[in-house]
Amino acid sequence: MLQSMACELAKRGYSVSIYAVPFRRNKNRTYRRGGYKYMETISAKIDCDIAYYVYVPHLDWLFKTDAPKIAGIHNFTLWPEFALARVSTSELIYRIGALAGATVIYNRLLKGRDIAKRFDAIHIPNRVAPAKFEIPIYCIPNWFDDEVFKPSSPKSSNFTVLYVGSESWTKGLDIFLKIYEVLSRRISDIMFITVGLRRKIEKKNVISYPFINSQKKLAQLYSSSHITIYPSRADIFGITLIESMACGTPVLTSNLPSHACFLPKFSLCQSLADYVYKTIELYKAFKDNNGSYELIAKKCLKLSKLFAKRKLFPLFEKMICEVSRRS
Repeated sequence: MLQSMACELAKRGYSVSIYAVPFRRNKNRTYRRGGYKYMETISAKIDCDIAYYVYVPHLDWLFKTDAPKIAGIHNFTLWPEFALARVSTSELIYRIGALAGATVIYNRLLKGRDIAKRFDAIHIPNRVAPAKFEIPIYCIPNWFDDEVFKPSSPKSSNFTVLYVGSESWTKGLDIFLKIYEVLSRRISDIMFITVGLRRKIEKKNVISYPFINSQKKLAQLYSSSHITIYPSRADIFGITLIESMACGTPVLTSNLPSHACFLPKFSLCQSLADYVYKTIELYKAFKDNNGSYELIAKKCLKLSKLFAKRKLFPLFEKMICEVSRRS
């Protein structure tokens, strides 16, 4: 998403740089790509007109600037009640680690005062903001490239269920595998595809792909599948859902408030049984060949158009310019 932001801004004549803490110890990497500069370093003093931070508490201490600053909220830690399944702090620390748990506690104690003091605006990549702050909040969803993510392959002859995500607890791979166990016993002609895992799932009727860099290849997998199941436990938005619908493939996901504010009720699942029941309903709709599955797919396509890059990126650019001028 950051690469998309940088490339689009560069196309419009802006000078853009991305700074990141090193992914590997004692290795600084710098390169130019897509019209922008990328640099990995432990800290930097940045001379710019506007700075956009993927929000982490006190990240601006490492990458200092005198320019106006926007906090981009791309994880659940600021608003867990909006973007995280209900879970105790102790379990959260156990599942994700002490840093994420400490960040949640930090933000709950300060109630956003840290952000209001340190930044000039907030960007949440969703259609709603779950709270009010003393600084402006811009609700601009993440976008997809509608020139790439579109129906590009015919549906597979076997009913196919797709999972796109990592192995992390927040993405809900364990839930997906439980869904597999139930559905594979009930439906004989069903296939499962996983994308983004570091390991191969050694189970019957499961095809595993590692992380796919090619958006075109990913769009083909979305298009040829019949349903994408994305049982995430934490999400501010969930671009996977939009990409799937843009390819004419319905989605099922967790009933997080961050999902419920833009998805139809049918796509939201409360339990394992809910996922199974709704998948079987879509299976029957496809097998009956009476047009009902195609109608659902068309509704998905129509909804996804609201999140096309050509519609949303101008709003992002406008936010950048407004905050810079206002400050």
